[in-house]
Amino acid sequence: MTPEQDSQRIESMLAHSEWVRAMARRLITDPSRADDVVQEGWLVALRRPPKTATNLRGWWSTVIRNQARQMGRSEGRRRERERKASKPESQSDLEELARRASVQREVVGHVLKLDEPFRGVVLLRFFEDLSPPEIAERLGVPLKTVHSRLQRAFDKLRLELDRDYGDRHSWCTALLPLAGLKETIMAPASTSLVSTMGPGSVAGAWIMSANVKLVAALGVVLLGGWGASMFLWKPNQPSPGAQDRIVAASDSLLADTTSRLAPPPASRPAAPTTRTELTTRVQAEEDSMATPRPEPISVRGKAINMRGEPIGDVDVSFIGQDRLASARTGGDGRFELQYLPSGSGPRWNSTSDDSCLRVEDDDWITIRPSCVDEMNQEREHLVVAARVQSIKGRVQDSGGAPIVGASMRLSPQGEAFHGFPYALDMTRWTHIACLSDADGRVALERFPVAPGLRLSVFADGFIGKSVALDDMEWPMVIELARPDETEQPMLEGVVLDHQGMAVEGARVQLASSRTTSLAGGLFRLPIPRLASTTPLCAAKAGFQPAILPDFGERLEAAATPPGPVELVLGKEALEIRGRVVDAAGAPCAGWLVDVLDETEISQYTIPIDSAEALARTAHPRVMTDGEGRFVLTGLYPREYRVQAHERRTLRHASARALGGSLDAVLHADLDDVQDLHGVVLGLGGQPLPGVRLSVSLPTSISATGHSSMPGPTTVTNDAGEFSLEAVPGSDVYLGYSGESVVPGTYEFPEEYDPASIKIRVPRRCHFRIEAAGPYEGATSAHILDADGRRLQASMHMANGSSGSMTVPLRNGQSEVLSVSEVAATLVLFEGTRDVGRMNLQLAPETVTVLRP
Repeated sequence: MTPEQDSQRIESMLAHSEWVRAMARRLITDPSRADDVVQEGWLVALRRPPKTATNLRGWWSTVIRNQARQMGRSEGRRRERERKASKPESQSDLEELARRASVQREVVGHVLKLDEPFRGVVLLRFFEDLSPPEIAERLGVPLKTVHSRLQRAFDKLRLELDRDYGDRHSWCTALLPLAGLKETIMAPASTSLVSTMGPGSVAGAWIMSANVKLVAALGVVLLGGWGASMFLWKPNQPSPGAQDRIVAASDSLLADTTSRLAPPPASRPAAPTTRTELTTRVQAEEDSMATPRPEPISVRGKAINMRGEPIGDVDVSFIGQDRLASARTGGDGRFELQYLPSGSGPRWNSTSDDSCLRVEDDDWITIRPSCVDEMNQEREHLVVAARVQSIKGRVQDSGGAPIVGASMRLSPQGEAFHGFPYALDMTRWTHIACLSDADGRVALERFPVAPGLRLSVFADGFIGKSVALDDMEWPMVIELARPDETEQPMLEGVVLDHQGMAVEGARVQLASSRTTSLAGGLFRLPIPRLASTTPLCAAKAGFQPAILPDFGERLEAAATPPGPVELVLGKEALEIRGRVVDAAGAPCAGWLVDVLDETEISQYTIPIDSAEALARTAHPRVMTDGEGRFVLTGLYPREYRVQAHERRTLRHASARALGGSLDAVLHADLDDVQDLHGVVLGLGGQPLPGVRLSVSLPTSISATGHSSMPGPTTVTNDAGEFSLEAVPGSDVYLGYSGESVVPGTYEFPEEYDPASIKIRVPRRCHFRIEAAGPYEGATSAHILDADGRRLQASMHMANGSSGSMTVPLRNGQSEVLSVSEVAATLVLFEGTRDVGRMNLQLAPETVTVLRP
């Protein structure tokens, strides 16, 4: 979670402060006890914050009720201890304070024992109170390095304290009071206090103040949560109003627990709320917030460079659930780190920086971070990094004028991993990018250096370019051409309305080529590679789109591009208005509504582009209102299939309606659901564990394929078995994926037993090609099954996959790719000539090197 999200989360929580306090006082008549319940509630919020902010009052209600009930359970025991003896309890209070002071002293000791550069950056941050940018300037290192060193230092301190005290609760409790008083401790010392001390006393006071200041600031960070991110990552000092809110948050989240040791003020009622009263007021409900303390998760792996060689003596970090863990690699590049999730378990997110392993080092930059999830956390992970360099250059047009706002990023294309020995299915490409400034200049302080890497450069109104870094001269100059400056054939035309008037601002699309009509309705766009059935389309909001079908066939038949093409928009675009109701006629509110069969204008792409969507100024998802009503826009006067569905369960309804209909009704059968039970097997009949199954509902369908909405998911157990509850009985399918299988779909047959489903899927086999001798000149390869059908060779990554029926070769070598276990024959080509064949025997769970 980003610091900005953290800040928004705490602001949302604080907005309910008065409501939380009022609820506690409704449950407990004693104001002091009610305040204690509120404090305990904020501690729960610190340790286990809500995952989303969609229903904060509901979340707070559960927390406060649980805390009040727990107080009721302990009230009798507490009163009995108070009755027996107050003096021993006071002694125990003093012992508790001494224990806390000891922990705080040990925090300072652990800071001083840190290795450099971690000790120095912590002292600069919290002893000298420098901001991260000031530390970066003083040390002469990038700001990102300062952040990573601080995070690794905090992780080391937490682990040391965990080892000393056996669990995190003990030392967290001791740090809470000082963390809550950080703002007070940071204030300048009183002059009157200093004036009463001698020189030695003053020195001692300053030393103590520095130590307390250090522990107080570290207390916020080491305790984790929102306070840490606000204190550490805020780039500028907050405004006075924001500062007040931060102090208020600190007072609420990290209240001084010693206040509970003091006797209640005389104004407070003396009679405590009884256990019976609490039990009556707080309903007998299960404590949903009580979760077992999570066990540390061990994550192991290996850091390697782009030749597959180990990278030793570097830090590898892992981020998950707003927490960070790190470990140092050995000489063989291997590492093992311990990650302690908060709450009941880890939260994995393989499509972002969360839950990814990365190399953190001044001299190395991660190219392929490894993503961790519940299915692969026990495997050995590979993290690929490259040496760092800074790059500078300029992006300009063919006349030498600077191009402002050009996007330059690391390209996943190229031949960087040809000959690489490992499968990288659990990794993804890292995002490294920048934009050119007003002078066309680009600069990246940290950019990878390795053979085969490429830069992709794009700018509006120009043809993008991919540049090999191997051939680059520094500082680089990248020149982009406008479409009309190239030899690429161009299509010219005009967009008119149905009355023959020129239309400016219409969108024109031919497959992947797009432009907008200018004054006079004129347009000009490059002609890409086309299928014969590809249409030419023009659209503008409020009009029915213009389509010339099979335009690709027309271009194929012409020796040169045709003369100016006229695209005539139709009359006013139509709407479909209607309602979604259940069998009893009750409205289905909040359901998403789609048109399944809009007019496709894309070419072999998913998601599908449609003429109707091109005509809309925006394409938000249409959702039914509280009465189940919806409006679909931008339509032709033809029949459409309209479908509505509930996002979480995929329960759905569909009906056919004409464009222009104002009374369409979709009837949903909410009882048309079933529980599914079954097993996933390999083609040889062996059970396959760890296969993810997802229920999916198509939301747009065309000759190219379909786009779908995913729904309930599950993962097969060790016996390959799975269960899914309340699955819609029609129109859905099961998608399957996982590191051991070739991703695919299972379509339900017309007749099947939902309690005994068998899904047979091909296992995934990895290979790489090293052609030598007479085959070294091979430029590509095909993989065939036993019947001679070509199979797709794929590159799977944590956040997606790509595949092709042709395997490209460089010097006879390929990347590590995967294919179905039914692969039987390798065919090598030089250009289009078949130069050799090889029988295959591939095995799962390993990379087979093919050496024809």
